Amino acid sequence: MFASLNKPGALSLVLNVLLAVGAALVMNGLIFGLGWNQSTDYATKPSFEPPGYVVGLVWEGLFALMATARWLLNSPSGTGASRARALVTLLIIFCLLWAFYSLAIGSLIGGLLGNIGTIAIASFTVACLWAISKTAAFLIMPVVLWVTFATAIVLSELGWL
Repeated sequence: MFASLNKPGALSLVLNVLLAVGAALVMNGLIFGLGWNQSTDYATKPSFEPPGYVVGLVWEGLFALMATARWLLNSPSGTGASRARALVTLLIIFCLLWAFYSLAIGSLIGGLLGNIGTIAIASFTVACLWAISKTAAFLIMPVVLWVTFATAIVLSELGWL
């Protein structure tokens, strides 16, 4: 099955998206099932913070975009495309782990550091993809934007904004 992920056909696109979105659904299930989505006692909860289910839905969309970007890299030949595909895969995995470095440990600082790391990895991924597939790079950019927005929420909760 994993070899099918690296082919240029429509089936590969479907498999890439289903795997990424399915993994994100499992993570969302853990987040909500274990109560990690519960409201915190932070003194300042920003008015622009969306409800937890909206955050989960946005992430599902972001995972679909990342999977599509990964799939787009199946067509170009050469080691550059293969490395870029591996980089997108690492970004997907890092984003899946978000709940563990933020919600599970109940640390705003952990979440802030994780967000900064995610922004850095996603930005680096966009830069690497740009020469290979601008479309794939554009599909990763919403991750940078969303996590930047999430970072503003964390900074506000810390009282730093």
